[in-house]
Amino acid sequence: MNEPFEHAAAPDRGPLWREVEDPAPAENTQAKIASLQARLSALASGEDDLPARAALLCALASLYWVQADYAAAEQTWKQGLEAGQRLNDASLQARCHKGLGNVYVDLSRYKNALAAYRRAIELDPQFTYAYNGLGNVYRDLGLCDEALSAYRQAVALDAQDAYSHHGMGNVYRDLGLYDEALAAYQRAIQCNPRDVYPYTGLANAYRDLGRCDEALLTYQHAAELDPQFAGSYYGMGNLYQYLRRYEEALAAYQRAIVLEPRFAYAYSGLGSVCYELGRYAEALEALEKALELAPESAILYASLAATLRQLGREAEADDYLAEARPLVERCSAYQRACFFAVAGDLEAALLALKTALDRKLVPHAWARHDPDLAALRDDLRFRVLVGKG
Repeated sequence: MNEPFEHAAAPDRGPLWREVEDPAPAENTQAKIASLQARLSALASGEDDLPARAALLCALASLYWVQADYAAAEQTWKQGLEAGQRLNDASLQARCHKGLGNVYVDLSRYKNALAAYRRAIELDPQFTYAYNGLGNVYRDLGLCDEALSAYRQAVALDAQDAYSHHGMGNVYRDLGLYDEALAAYQRAIQCNPRDVYPYTGLANAYRDLGRCDEALLTYQHAAELDPQFAGSYYGMGNLYQYLRRYEEALAAYQRAIVLEPRFAYAYSGLGSVCYELGRYAEALEALEKALELAPESAILYASLAATLRQLGREAEADDYLAEARPLVERCSAYQRACFFAVAGDLEAALLALKTALDRKLVPHAWARHDPDLAALRDDLRFRVLVGKG
């Protein structure tokens, strides 16, 4: 079901990943967009107004991106890039390529994203954001060495860049190198004690290590730092689910959704808890919403299939599994284990699960109880892999 220990897919990149040149509260974003559009329309088309036009285009593109209006964001970043070229402004061009990279990542167009970030670095070799963008893409692609190299290049440019240290912490956690991960998150916190993201990374690592009291305190501290940050509540939901404190998990996921209504992972978590409580109709509703928001997630198809089977809708479950098969190769080992278990390919599921456990991608206790692995529980090999609990 929902996999709270799946690092590369988790929404843990931090504020520079969602960096907005003209930040605005969510409720004011549409008004900001309308204002910028009006100011653009009022400008003359001559060269004298080109610097002002370029600045407005960059601000507008960022807001389109935040609104997930990717077509408009891409078009507007390209208009800003054209203005930067006419002005012969390398820094402005780099900023636009970085913006395009962010758009392409959200669209899972990783080849385009890598090209955009690399071009930004060519234009501005001191552009820390672009190195961080590269690190994020490499991490999403499972290229941990390349990701670490990119983050280290960012740190070489700015040793106090909390985001870069946080990014390295995420990669170390992906690799199961928890001493290094904890040190990187703590370094990020030293660099910027008001940044909530390293705290959630630190809490995730504590949770992975079974240090649940420390994890909960750290999530709570992040929520105190920024009560509007959905990620803290999502993390608490995952922890409560891991501890089988289901009512508290539901409340945490619901709070995350209130704060960020397009938070696919929070809907997935909500569906997972409802499934574990036998509330299958509610689980189906939440998981369908998660898949609507994250249509490239193979594990969501598997979770939906498992839920539909509980509702006696076998044919629909089989359709979901068939639709997801082309996506499975891009999944992590643990996600593949869950998918194959639901699909009935138990040998492939056991092999993928062993890989995931060997790589410390998931705690044994979570795998023991994950409903997506229910088909494996009567197999002696499964019990040997996950141990007793």
